[in-house]
Amino acid sequence: MLDFILILLFVYLLIFGFYYGLFANIVRFIGIILGIYMSMLFFKPIAHFINGYLKLNTTIVEILTAFVIFLIFFFISLTVKILVKDKVEENPKFRFIDRIIGGFLGIVIYIFILFALVKYSSEYEILNELTSQSDIITLLRDLVKAPYGS
Repeated sequence: MLDFILILLFVYLLIFGFYYGLFANIVRFIGIILGIYMSMLFFKPIAHFINGYLKLNTTIVEILTAFVIFLIFFFISLTVKILVKDKVEENPKFRFIDRIIGGFLGIVIYIFILFALVKYSSEYEILNELTSQSDIITLLRDLVKAPYGS
């Protein structure tokens, strides 16, 4: 089952990377990371300020505040992505190269995910249980353990 999901993930990342291209994917990635960072940085003070007026459950206010902060930065990155994509689409040669590199980036992200699964499956029992039935992960484990040149 995990192999099927991993194959679907590969196809998705390849097509998504090729369709949107390198620049749009980088902008989206930066928006997600910035949204997470800003949420973690500001959710408590903003939630405390809001809760001073509304007197609601603190946990719910903190979760909603973090989510709203994340959404704000995510939508800003989507706006920038649309602007970047429009500029990239103006030049057909640049658009083609951008999409090819975007597809390559999708493959790199997939490989990163696979190696993260291999690395962390030995550290976390639940992840080890999930990945133990995967032929793809087993093959990668064998490749990583095999000495070079043998």
